[in-house]
Amino acid sequence: MFRDYRVGYADGSLLEALPPDDESLAPFQSLGVLTDRRQELFAGCVVFPLLAADGSVINLYGRRIQDGAPKHVTLPNVSRGVWNASATRRSSKILITGSPIDALTLIDRGIADVIPCLGDGLNEDHLAMLRRDGLTDVVLALPGNLQGRKTESAIRAQLDGVSVNVEALRLPDGDDVNRFLQQHEVSEFQALMPKAAASAAGAPDCRNTAQGLVLCVGARRYEVKAFLRQGTQLKATIKASGPKAQGFELHTLDLYSARSRETYAMSCAVLFAEDVALIKADLDRLLERVEAWTPETGAASSAPATMTDRERESGLALLRDPQLLDRIERDLTTLGMAGESLNKRLCYLAAISRKLDDPLSLLIQSRSAAGKSTLQNLVLSLVPDEDKVVYTRMTDQALFYQDPTALMHRVVALEEAEGLGGAAYSLRALQSSKQLAIATTSKDPVSGKMRSEHYLVQGPVAVLLTTTSAALDEETASRFLTVTIDESAAMTERIFERQREADTLAGYLRRHEHDVLIQQHHAAQRLLEPVAVINPYAPQLKFPAHSLRARRDHKKYLMLIKAIAFLHQKQRPVKEVAQGDQVLRYIEVTREDIRAANALAETVMGSTADELSAPARNLLGHIHALVKQRAAEQGAAPSDLAFTRKAIRDGIGWSDWQVRTHIRELEELEYLRARSGAWGKEYVYEILGATSGDGVPVGLTLSDPDELCEPTL
Repeated sequence: MFRDYRVGYADGSLLEALPPDDESLAPFQSLGVLTDRRQELFAGCVVFPLLAADGSVINLYGRRIQDGAPKHVTLPNVSRGVWNASATRRSSKILITGSPIDALTLIDRGIADVIPCLGDGLNEDHLAMLRRDGLTDVVLALPGNLQGRKTESAIRAQLDGVSVNVEALRLPDGDDVNRFLQQHEVSEFQALMPKAAASAAGAPDCRNTAQGLVLCVGARRYEVKAFLRQGTQLKATIKASGPKAQGFELHTLDLYSARSRETYAMSCAVLFAEDVALIKADLDRLLERVEAWTPETGAASSAPATMTDRERESGLALLRDPQLLDRIERDLTTLGMAGESLNKRLCYLAAISRKLDDPLSLLIQSRSAAGKSTLQNLVLSLVPDEDKVVYTRMTDQALFYQDPTALMHRVVALEEAEGLGGAAYSLRALQSSKQLAIATTSKDPVSGKMRSEHYLVQGPVAVLLTTTSAALDEETASRFLTVTIDESAAMTERIFERQREADTLAGYLRRHEHDVLIQQHHAAQRLLEPVAVINPYAPQLKFPAHSLRARRDHKKYLMLIKAIAFLHQKQRPVKEVAQGDQVLRYIEVTREDIRAANALAETVMGSTADELSAPARNLLGHIHALVKQRAAEQGAAPSDLAFTRKAIRDGIGWSDWQVRTHIRELEELEYLRARSGAWGKEYVYEILGATSGDGVPVGLTLSDPDELCEPTL
């Protein structure tokens, strides 16, 4: 405590440590540490630093422990400063004592929310602190003598204009807090307190952290981390320490096990030189706190940044933009992503959907160097740090051993699908079931017997994944919306332009604009509230049902509509409906949300409405356009024309690897037929298969939003 509260002792040797010249002594005389007669003011005193609102030391208080007067000393001509200022930030109810010695005595007994008044009343720093921190209750624990009663009257008068309830406890005549607690138990002190304040002020000091909690009971400190609640177990790692302890005790134990608690209590009793029964009582308090624990941020993750009023206004301005999806696309273009209009919108919506109960997942499929990682990384840059988890590779069991809430409502991004390895199964389970559960065996540290342990990781998660693989396994791919990157020569030229422009003066100056855009999107996404999204048009929507995979695709389509509506929540009225004792807050889907979702779904889901992968379907569309053009030039029917792989490469600008890889899929699924071709010979193809009028396989047939009937209540 002397270290934590920066308490010192002035032994009278200051003049011996200083050079005797006037220049060296003048600053100490100016401060008042040395008197005009060059005597040490605080000699023989325990000294406490008094702080200003900014945390700087502005005054000193000394309590003389040797014979002499006065007993209470402060710097001359300074009537400012607070000791233990953090107490008002921890609690809305505090005790006020007559001196720091009284306050330190209470802290030693486990009552930490206490400050001293330092004299005949409160100073301006005390009053500013009380107003700033919004205290509701103050209990005066002043000496039981005439001076204590005068100080009480002065403080009550000072707090008359402050909205705070003031009560006082009565100590026996002649006693102050320190003298009383030298002769009585802390429970007897608590019995003197007003009932309204007794429980709060008498409770041990406990505060939550992002990873656990810290409980202080008198001079005993317990730091708890790494909770794991599983069935009949509550495992935690606990570090016990204190100013009087020699070292510390660090154990991982099951708090629900009486045997584990008793073993740990015996170790701590030796550490603190206290009775085992007292330590067991501490662990009982600790168990109650751990059972009620929730992290400061609502999940075991990075804490969200506090937004300024300016950031909040900027975020709201973005969310209220009438052309919000267009704005998002432009911002991603400004950040350096040329083209890819549909992909930008889909990727951003997938990231936003993490806040919903059934998030979308997106797979970006293209060759190396096409720009898939650029798209994913730019969208991730717009997601606040506390809402994303980015991996390069995952081992088979990595996801099972996360903190229980570490992934909940977050974006999980992997740079390459190949980095999934054996973790693909656990990722699929997390997407579908919204949780992961694993049972494993370990040895009980107390009994030495093998036992079963259960681990649970909560979802849901939105997954962003990139891959160069032409064909991902169906079990994994069916859980994603799959998009491809434009690999045409025209797009390459557009990318060249962006890269060259970035090296110009205008490009360098635009980097500041990039930071502003990123911060604006961070603020906007933090402002999105967890409201339900209701689609009143859902019963009227149509979706093709000719394949088994359509069952998953239909759900993605509905979630795409909800993600668009959720993103526009600041432009919609929030409605409420009573649901038992709860009130459901929700927004409704509009026709415009469905129209925007249809435009995206018809392109990205058209490739999953049939058996073709997205790149193969894209290639088939190019082939049909090329053959149709040449048939018109030659006056022949498209089905009569044959073509080679070289003709395709020359006509659409794809590489030989792309054409060979995806044309094999078209041939196997009987959209193309090879008339001839073998090792070392030219391959010649012709078109087969059912097509639409444009020569592309029939895709989605979705409801026209304008034809939907207005829903009735």
